[in-house]
This record gives sequence, structure tokens and C-alpha cells, in this order.
Amino acid sequence: MPPSIAAATNDPADAVLRKERETTVLAWRVHRLREEPGRLGLVAAGYGVAFALWLLLFPHPFALFLPVVALTSALSEYLFPVSYRLTTRGAHVSCGLTTRLFLAWEDVKRATAGTEGIHLSPLAKAGSPLEPFRGVRLRFADGNAETVTDTVRRLWRGGGEGEAA
Repeated sequence: MPPSIAAATNDPADAVLRKERETTVLAWRVHRLREEPGRLGLVAAGYGVAFALWLLLFPHPFALFLPVVALTSALSEYLFPVSYRLTTRGAHVSCGLTTRLFLAWEDVKRATAGTEGIHLSPLAKAGSPLEPFRGVRLRFADGNAETVTDTVRRLWRGGGEGEAA
């Protein structure tokens, strides 16, 4: 068996060792619904229009399941709290019940800072059509922009190669 496959075993002892080596350096939570409650009316109107159109096309009440799931999934970053963790292994983002993102520090090629947060990208060049769909966005909470930026700089081994975080 090649070494790369042998190293990827599901041995519980290996999982415990990996877990012990990973330590959380910084953790925070952002809930955009609480930060921007004025947009809730727009979200409710969007649900109402989607339901009305859906009922016109598919008049069965059980058919409403699809737009509810689709809209809630699309708006999950606004509706549910998003938890961020910067660990010694990488950046973790979790939102709702199913969204779990992880990007290891050795896979980060660029870190781009903006007014709302930092985008960690596994793509070396900016401007790729895949850019919005790849990587992890770390949104700032109230007053933690400098702390997050400094922590990303410290943990990211290639911090000087990409755009300044």
C-alpha cells in the first residue's frame, strides 16, 4: 500500500493524535440577521414571491418543500450564526446544520483583506472564474478586524507571498 494511502487510515488513535496537535488560536461568531435586521423584510418578501410563483406552477402543497430548502440554503449565511475558528491546522467555518468549510494553512495561496473580512484562497492567481467558489471567507465581528488579520498573518506560513491579509 502506498504511504499516502496508509497515512489516511481511520484509526481512532491517529485521529486522537491529530486532534491533540490542532489547537484553536482564535474563535468568533457572526450572525448577520442580528447585525442587519432591516434586511429581514426583504428576505420575507423574497420567500413570499418565491412561494406564490411556485404555487402557481406547482399547486401541490408538498411541492413547497423545494423552494423552502433552496432559499434557506442560499440564505443560510444570513439566517443562521456563522462560527469561525482559526487553528494551528487551518481555518474552519461552520454555518447551520450542514455547512462545514476547512482550508489548511499549507493550501492557502493568497489572503485578500477587505472591509468585511479576509478571503483565504487556494488559487495562486486572482481573477479566476472559480475565485468566488473556492476558499474560505472570514467575516469580521464587531471590533475584531485587527485581531483576525494579525492571527491570519501569524498562522499562515506563506503570509508574505500573496496579497497582504
